[in-house]
Amino acid sequence: MTKEPTPLTAALLNPDVNMGTKRPQLTWDLVWEASDVSAHVRRHLLRVYTTLGLMVLFAAIGVLLDLRWPVDPAITGLAITLPLLFAIMFSPPAWLAFRLTSAMLLATSMGASIGSLVQRVLALDPALVGLAFGCTTLIFVTMSLCAYFATRRASFFLYGLLVSALLVLLVLGVATLFLHESFLVYLSLYGGLVLFSLFVILDTQLMIERAICGEDDFVWHALDLFLDIINIFVRMLTVLGLGNDD
Repeated sequence: MTKEPTPLTAALLNPDVNMGTKRPQLTWDLVWEASDVSAHVRRHLLRVYTTLGLMVLFAAIGVLLDLRWPVDPAITGLAITLPLLFAIMFSPPAWLAFRLTSAMLLATSMGASIGSLVQRVLALDPALVGLAFGCTTLIFVTMSLCAYFATRRASFFLYGLLVSALLVLLVLGVATLFLHESFLVYLSLYGGLVLFSLFVILDTQLMIERAICGEDDFVWHALDLFLDIINIFVRMLTVLGLGNDD
């Protein structure tokens, strides 16, 4: 029995034989249909990415606030961020206003915690900050699309490997505080960049599968992806800063 091609396949693989025939238009509807994502999941993804976009915006505001009124990163990165993280983690999804407010405050706090890093890179070359954000966006979009169009659960086998790699990365981070070896610093930077890029794929597929199973906690799903973005951006900014530090 012959399998019917999807509309996206037909649009891409069926060129015009007759020059007078109008070419089929490649639209987002065709792309969504090809990705085998249901309408319910699409609505969930819309809420997730809307929340994620707001969190990135509030993180940028946090960076600007820290540039204007510097605060010790230990305060913004730990004393404020951790309680907000636990507040989101342990509050029921029904407390939507509380959780959204906590998420935006957390994003602002995390943005403020990297303000000193942004300031140092701005002193080297202001264009590097925009380049780091552009590279982060490109990595995130590319990895997200890989997750959408991959076979369902294809990346789940990476879960144990990535969690183990994350633990190794934490150990490397602690080791660099005491050993001061440049090799360990670069291994932590580039290894973390690859690791959190892969986490975007894993977290996106986990989010989709949970939405298919009926879990609609879009605030927590947005937070998962936001943490990936922050970690990629910090490492990208550090790599670019080191490469331009004379």
